[in-house]
Amino acid sequence: MIKKNKRVKIFCAIVAIGFIALSIIYVGCTNSNLKDARKYLDKGNLEKAKYYYEKYFESNSNNKSAIAEYELLKGNYKKAKELFIEAKISDYSSKMGRCALLLNDFENSLKFYSEAIKSGSENSNDYLEVGFIYFKTGKYEKAKEYFKKALLLDPESPNAYLGLGKTCFARLEYDEAISAYKSAIKYKKDFVEAYVGVGDVYEFLDQYNSADESYKNALKYNQKFAKAYLGLSTLKLKQQKWDESVKYFKKYEELKDK
Repeated sequence: MIKKNKRVKIFCAIVAIGFIALSIIYVGCTNSNLKDARKYLDKGNLEKAKYYYEKYFESNSNNKSAIAEYELLKGNYKKAKELFIEAKISDYSSKMGRCALLLNDFENSLKFYSEAIKSGSENSNDYLEVGFIYFKTGKYEKAKEYFKKALLLDPESPNAYLGLGKTCFARLEYDEAISAYKSAIKYKKDFVEAYVGVGDVYEFLDQYNSADESYKNALKYNQKFAKAYLGLSTLKLKQQKWDESVKYFKKYEELKDK
């Protein structure tokens, strides 16, 4: 009788451990879906973000913050704001600004980021994103102002220097553009977009050797960076090196959509 009771207890313990293990795996999978959703949202891949949010909601439909993020992806700003407030998320204006920007809704994105800045909860990234909104809408003076504000809060921000470089180039401020791009590289050695940016300035100024070096530096860090091949193709075309230009352009065409 005693042995039988021991067997029953052992069996119950094994079953309990099994249930606990399954629960841990289940929770881990659901959390992984949410993590993936937010990862793709940060990368700007909205379709994949939606997919993983929906997978997460199959097993967890009570996370108001996650639901708010999903509503943002659909452009339901009012509903998202209500859910963020219910979930007591303090920086929801920045989140809404970011998502609106990914949806190319510049007007609402600017409004949400402005709310974040006025609330006193702003950070360098808020100013950075506003700078890119102004840049994309051709308001270069305002863009420059906000990139500089971002740098006041984070003097080593490579992305702020990149934005400043792009803006100064658009404003025909070539020396300042080169300086900004080089600062971006200083704080992020493998910043391929900054290498291409400074290469574009040199190419425009007909400083062919410096342009060639900059584009090839980008490819040292990322051999699949399409914009570097486009820059080299344009450069070789200006130098009347036809075969090289065609070679680099074909490489650009091969990689541009990847």
